[in-house]
Amino acid sequence: MRELSQKNKIDSSELTLKKVAEKGMFFNVPIYQRLYVWGEDQVKTLLEDIRSACEQNDARFYLGGIMTIKNKEYYDLIDGQQRFTTLWLIAKELGGRLNQFANDSQEKELKPRLHFAVRDFANHYLQEGQREKINKEDREQLGNIIDASGTIKAFVNTELGNVERDTLIDFIYEKVLIINTELYPEIDETKVFEQMNNRGAQLEPHEILKARMLEQLPSQEERYLYSVLWDSCAVMHNYIERNLKELGGFEWKELIARSSDNDLPSLVEVKKLLIQKAIYQGSNATSLSEILKQKDEEIQEIKETEIWTEVRSIIDFPMLLLHTLRIFQYEVIALQYAGESVEVKGKMLIKLFEEKFGDYFKHRPDRVKDFIELLWEVRYNFDKHIIKWVHDEEQVEVHLIKPLYKSETSFQRNTPEKNEGFALLQSMLYHSQQITTHYWLTPLLHRLIKRKSSHNHYLEALDNAMFCNPKQDLRINSYDLIGKGVEELRSDIHFVIDFLKSGKGTSYPSYWFYKLEYLLWKERSLFNADKWEGYRMTAKNSVEHISAQKPKLEELNRLTEDGLSNEENKRRTDDFGNLVLLTSSMNSEYSHKIFNVKRQEFLSKRRLDSLKSDLIFRNENWNWEKCKKHRDEMVDLFKKHLSKEE
Repeated sequence: MRELSQKNKIDSSELTLKKVAEKGMFFNVPIYQRLYVWGEDQVKTLLEDIRSACEQNDARFYLGGIMTIKNKEYYDLIDGQQRFTTLWLIAKELGGRLNQFANDSQEKELKPRLHFAVRDFANHYLQEGQREKINKEDREQLGNIIDASGTIKAFVNTELGNVERDTLIDFIYEKVLIINTELYPEIDETKVFEQMNNRGAQLEPHEILKARMLEQLPSQEERYLYSVLWDSCAVMHNYIERNLKELGGFEWKELIARSSDNDLPSLVEVKKLLIQKAIYQGSNATSLSEILKQKDEEIQEIKETEIWTEVRSIIDFPMLLLHTLRIFQYEVIALQYAGESVEVKGKMLIKLFEEKFGDYFKHRPDRVKDFIELLWEVRYNFDKHIIKWVHDEEQVEVHLIKPLYKSETSFQRNTPEKNEGFALLQSMLYHSQQITTHYWLTPLLHRLIKRKSSHNHYLEALDNAMFCNPKQDLRINSYDLIGKGVEELRSDIHFVIDFLKSGKGTSYPSYWFYKLEYLLWKERSLFNADKWEGYRMTAKNSVEHISAQKPKLEELNRLTEDGLSNEENKRRTDDFGNLVLLTSSMNSEYSHKIFNVKRQEFLSKRRLDSLKSDLIFRNENWNWEKCKKHRDEMVDLFKKHLSKEE
């Protein structure tokens, strides 16, 4: 990429959103760029990272880099358009001072600072008062942008935690930094775009940490052994037995011969096999750098060969390492105070380990081996008991736990015959909790390592203890719950009942709707709902009213009454019984429709996406009495579930 290295053709500078507004900068997404593709996980990750940085009052939050070329009034976004578009959507939703970044108000009409070349339907979505020009086909192309807007709106309404809205606005406006690398117009930007997409990957933080760990081991054989164990855990988008086979250079028959029933060889047996392999290889693994280089090449080969399977992990490897470190702190270090437990912040992996490294691992080969062996046990149980994203028979990505089966020739993962409550409960927690932490995994993974049964009953109790209580610090709370028995896990049933009856409207966190879906599925026989058997949780982030806050004149099914005060009418429409959880793309049109239209559209769906909606739309009409009855039935379901603890 020689032409980009010429000094007179590159100008890098730090940009805050405030500087963008003050300089009057506008940005264009060129036609050769794909449309917005970020999903809910990526958007929530960014939001949670920014909120966390704001909460800790960080001096700066580095969002990353963009690469631009000045083209008349616009800066063409050659690289970084996905995060920049997300930042624009966040600014648009939060408003306040961020409106100065989202739009230029110097002219008669607000002019968005983000523009899409040729794609007028996308520009109509960004422009105030222009969305009615978007037809159904174009709206489908904008699905990811619409969903991202809904994710941001739901987050701002329910997940800011201790951060005040105005404080977050100021933080984003003044302290979120973008590194803008500006190329000059004579450079061929399409070639630059191609080269940016073909560039090599940088060294990952967990690879640096692995090297640091292995340096503490004295012998080459041990370095080889623990390098393979580490790397077998590191490839998250495949199952551990396949990673071990490829990275250890084994044939299936070697692993099968050391295993029993439908299970992998024990860690003791795996270590014996790897030591034999290290001795056999002899001088082929003579230094740490060669071992690391060899393993990195083999990991890349896994990704490029036919054994790469169609699975996707619910967490990444840095998160798995941090959950393992928390369990290590409990089992090996025996922390006395939960406040000293490490945070789950994957982007701070090196820093978080560095803070503990000297006390835990430096010149302590025994501790390094203990940690990597614990990592193996955690990853083994993660694959055995924790949901993954897999494709069902219709090639729809869903959450499943695929059991391990042993044949005469290989290990295989087969799809379970029916939907398991344990998998559905995990799916509920996955969709309703912070995507960057999932603190519920720490005590659950510890339990899976220590015990072999009653996992669903335990996870129900853990869920109740962590989330059916007044808000607590999840890092500390989840660490305190490690090792607790089911009988020690308690919820606050009175808090839950009062909260569900408090009429918070769209401010209800999505957790309560997801949890209700699990309880409805579990108690489906009470509702004469055999069709609920195969129900799956899906990503939904937008709380919406069944009966609108301002019903249309033709709406006969309404909760409000002319003789009631505004406060009473608002309390009725904001009642938990009148609310459902939707995807943002559904929500974009939902509120404009009357009850009978919503009902007919729901009943005509091929796939059941909301059990609460299914109960509501069994009613041919909707009024305040039916809303109250539905809410009381749902509250009773929570009471029944939580009362089992007593």
